[in-house]
Amino acid sequence: MAHWGMKSVHCRILRRDFAVFSCGTKTGMELALNIGIRKRIRGDFRVVGLLIVTHGSFSREIINSVELIIGKQKSVEALTLTAGEDVSELHAKIEQKREALNQGNGVLILVDLLGGSPWNVASICTKAEDVECVSGLNMPMLLEALEGRDACSLQELKAACMRAAVEGVVSARDLFWGCCEEEGA
Repeated sequence: MAHWGMKSVHCRILRRDFAVFSCGTKTGMELALNIGIRKRIRGDFRVVGLLIVTHGSFSREIINSVELIIGKQKSVEALTLTAGEDVSELHAKIEQKREALNQGNGVLILVDLLGGSPWNVASICTKAEDVECVSGLNMPMLLEALEGRDACSLQELKAACMRAAVEGVVSARDLFWGCCEEEGA
């Protein structure tokens, strides 16, 4: 445990190359990792499929970045929307990938921006009951999705990803030094 100012930050090494930081209670990711490890021991490898759809190469690069932390992943695909690409082509690609990724537990589609073309096209797929679509893609969200998808239902995973995305946005000053927003403090 490290102390900065009045706050205490806990660090738990989960694997040789992966640590989880939390303030006080377990993080959602730590809980998902613990559940996922138990499920892997039992041998149930059916996972929620993940489809990452973004503007430009962001989808490919965020997967590459996360794989630096947790290793190579299966049942996750990236689709990009590039300048001049027809959205109907993107829709056809999403439908094709969605079908290929679904192992019976559904598919979670993560997109970068609410209201953007990837969101607009991917959200159409949620007419199917085994598909969910969440905007606001960031690394905490993707880490949560990858680490929790073999331990959660599609609905539980969607909720956990949305929490992780928000909880992953913190101010270092507030976290480590206990600073507050009040003037003169």
